Amino acid sequence: MRFSELLEKSMPELIRDLQGCIRIPSIYQADDSGYPYGKPVQECLEYTLKLAQSLGFTVHNMDNQLGWAEYGEGEEMVAVLGHLDVVPEGDGWTTDPYGGEVRDGRIYGRGTMDDKGPTITALYALKAIKDSGVKLNRRIRVIFGLNEETGSADMKYYAAHGGEVPVMGFTPDGEYPVINGEKGMRPTPANSPSPAPSSLRRSSAAPPTTSCPTRLWQNLSAMLPWLMRSPQRAPKASPSSALPMASSWKPRVSAPMAAPPARASMPTAAWCCS
Repeated sequence: MRFSELLEKSMPELIRDLQGCIRIPSIYQADDSGYPYGKPVQECLEYTLKLAQSLGFTVHNMDNQLGWAEYGEGEEMVAVLGHLDVVPEGDGWTTDPYGGEVRDGRIYGRGTMDDKGPTITALYALKAIKDSGVKLNRRIRVIFGLNEETGSADMKYYAAHGGEVPVMGFTPDGEYPVINGEKGMRPTPANSPSPAPSSLRRSSAAPPTTSCPTRLWQNLSAMLPWLMRSPQRAPKASPSSALPMASSWKPRVSAPMAAPPARASMPTAAWCCS
């Protein structure tokens, strides 16, 4: 069975499990629960780890700082970095921000795009690989971050406590296929005797992005030939030489992958989230 068919077959379960994740208001809280990022964030981690385990993956909870699901074999690991924490819902909603309502082919709720939708979709994309019976010579690890919105202390903890460094990876937290730069914010005090010119005035407009199984399927499918190949060991570099590449894999952009067929009855996009 093709990956696209496997994804289509699991779409109702994907939507159901994403709705369950959206219904947990996983906003950072400095509460007295004893969990690093508060009880709601912890509940979301436990929900997702339980889901990943039910899908047949090996799971790990790293001191309640983050968790992951893993599939495949081999010494090398490829990472898919997502996160389960969300920003506060704010005002102006016409639906329950934690309801996960499906309407007109879309799922509404905080986290549908950033980043619960992409993270749960990554799990199901990995499930399609598992169900296909493809033998991998590298492991794929879907990481469930918990503090992306308020400082990424979870990733700092991972790095400081022996977290395995992947040989390759991507984060499904933006517009497909790749973002190699992202706007940021840097407070800079300034004094001016006149109003700021229009070119410096802040704009709140931002283009919407979507996350759907098709796009994650394309990411993982493009990597499959490399994931199935046995690792080629590069010679050790001397201190005076440049570090060798971890692998010889290079993305192919000249032959685009065929996307799985879309079904109008199934929501394939997730909206209404910052």
